[in-house]
Amino acid sequence: MRTNSGRRYVAAFIRVLGIALPVCLAVACRPSVPELTDADVRKLISCIPDHGMGPRYAFTEQYYSLLEESWAVPSDCPWGIGSEEWLLYFISGNGDLYDSVSVRSISQSADVATVRFDCIWNCCGTESHTLNLCYSDSCWVIENYDGTLEDMYDYISSRRAYFRSQEWDDYLENDEYIDAGMRAKAKRDVKDYFSRYPDDRPAR
Repeated sequence: MRTNSGRRYVAAFIRVLGIALPVCLAVACRPSVPELTDADVRKLISCIPDHGMGPRYAFTEQYYSLLEESWAVPSDCPWGIGSEEWLLYFISGNGDLYDSVSVRSISQSADVATVRFDCIWNCCGTESHTLNLCYSDSCWVIENYDGTLEDMYDYISSRRAYFRSQEWDDYLENDEYIDAGMRAKAKRDVKDYFSRYPDDRPAR
């Protein structure tokens, strides 16, 4: 009896060890997340879009995907600048670059961080911003900036709905500033956009 009981205990121990050891090794071998530094933050601040896309490496896949599609959305004003104008001013004001940046706080919890910073204009005061970061593929990247992740999502959804509406068709036909050439180009741009991005994004 004692021998059989001992064998059962040994077998149970081996089974537990077989489960626990890989888990312990995985935890032990998992790379640690480095502390987010002021230099890291300033480098990422310099990547925030300003009249353009910004570098892909500085953003999460979700954020960059939304940014890319936002820039691909056709203008809803064939003869000028329409709803897309807001994309130009993520970080600077109407084309006026800030003079310096002041990082006010860095709050890190494991692999996510929130940064609050000010853009400073020597002539016009300061503008406060919030940067949400995460650690992915061995580097810190931008996950959100001043809520622009949600803004881009709403912008894309609203323009897609508008371009499918009768209101858009009526506007193209009746606006006094739109000639035949503008009208044809606008319709072509919208068709090309939906061909490139055929699927609506799921509701958030």
